Amino acid sequence: MDEKRRIILTAALVQFSTYGFHGTSVDQIVERADVSKGNLLYYFRNKEELYSPLLRELLTIWLQPLRSFHGTQDLAIAIREYIQQKLVASRDNPEASRLFCIEIMQGSPVFGDELFTHLKALAEEKRIVIEQWIAQSRLAPVAPHHLIFSCGRPRSTTGSLHESDQIVWDVRTKIERMPQEATVSFATA
Repeated sequence: MDEKRRIILTAALVQFSTYGFHGTSVDQIVERADVSKGNLLYYFRNKEELYSPLLRELLTIWLQPLRSFHGTQDLAIAIREYIQQKLVASRDNPEASRLFCIEIMQGSPVFGDELFTHLKALAEEKRIVIEQWIAQSRLAPVAPHHLIFSCGRPRSTTGSLHESDQIVWDVRTKIERMPQEATVSFATA
């Protein structure tokens, strides 16, 4: 990727993850990237063209942990790895994580179709896996979507994972101490 384009996208990610799509202006991105407006417009015709590749990359990063678990895995290992991957993705990509949270909380008003098309199909596939685990008495009854979207997520959109690190560490510790055949139960916060 061209260095100037990368600099602009990085600046845009910081701005969008801090102020949201509607709260960010092209001028703010220009200032943060330390490029001229002409340079930015050479690579991206408008704010939407800046946001779209960021959203696609965000989906790749944020949905990878969800793609990685499947019904043939050991339940405790699948959930432990899912939580661990989500925490690593949040830690290593705080702006992308924050932007994903903003998109979800706001119902993805700008790119809802693009976001929810990918997310809905994947969440449905994993809902079926979780319901199979419940039906097999391998997992205590839990709302599948709650499990999918709340495990390992940061408690705030500040990029700080200290509080959620402790929460997930507590969950991971409990899972690691369970016998292999035990039923997994999650209490909602």
